[in-house]
Amino acid sequence: MSPTVGPSARHLVDPHLIEELARSLRDELGARAAYLRLARGERDTELASVLRGLSDEGASIAERVRALAAELGVQVRAWSVRRAIAGPFWTASARWGARRFVLRLCVDSEETLARRYAQFAVNLASVGLIPAARTCDDLAHRKVARARVLRAWVSG
Repeated sequence: MSPTVGPSARHLVDPHLIEELARSLRDELGARAAYLRLARGERDTELASVLRGLSDEGASIAERVRALAAELGVQVRAWSVRRAIAGPFWTASARWGARRFVLRLCVDSEETLARRYAQFAVNLASVGLIPAARTCDDLAHRKVARARVLRAWVSG
């Protein structure tokens, strides 16, 4: 089911942005669950704490994306079969010795979302939706910071 745009934003927002916003929310929800699962199985107490913190912060980020979607009149399906299957697979892989690889995927995901939110900010600002653009810019910066935090365990 594709997201729909409310009448107030229909003519302002690029339909591709709407699709990507819906995808971003699903990515955020999947990441939050994955970080929590990774934390539960992590033997390194510092990394487990970081992962729990990322999961907790992920709830706030997902809520901001959901609110942004609502502001733009987007109805988003927040669940996907692919994420329901992939999440447990990757977290199990981390326990089977592929932790660094799984964390690298997490860094890549955070960086991808940062770029996506930065592009949303540009697109939204170009059509005069400045508060929404600011939200996306803030989300982009937050995602870059999260990637940096995770990178310490990938590079180490």
